[in-house]
Amino acid sequence: MANPMRLQLNEEFCPVSDEVFGRLRQALPSDAVEIAQSLPSSQRGQLAVFCYRRQHLHELGLNIASICERSALVGAAGASGMVIFDQSRDPKRMLGLRVGPWADQKSNAVTLASA
Repeated sequence: MANPMRLQLNEEFCPVSDEVFGRLRQALPSDAVEIAQSLPSSQRGQLAVFCYRRQHLHELGLNIASICERSALVGAAGASGMVIFDQSRDPKRMLGLRVGPWADQKSNAVTLASA
């Protein structure tokens, strides 16, 4: 008997095909931007937001967002799209920032020496 309740994953779908996404992941940043440039504006905005929201794809998302119009990013992410647009215009500065309560703390070396 089939389960009447279906499991819904809280995961958004990638706005491009697996083939295009694979090419983007393997490409150099300049080549990834060129690949994304060939997409329609709204799809490019959705892709930028999709990547931006994932830590391991954050830089790729900023690179793609750098060639997006503000309206495409706002259409894909609402008010957050405006933030992504602004950050994408200076990605090196944004990627270099450390934010959070740990930002001003120096990391201590971890040792396994016993006392």
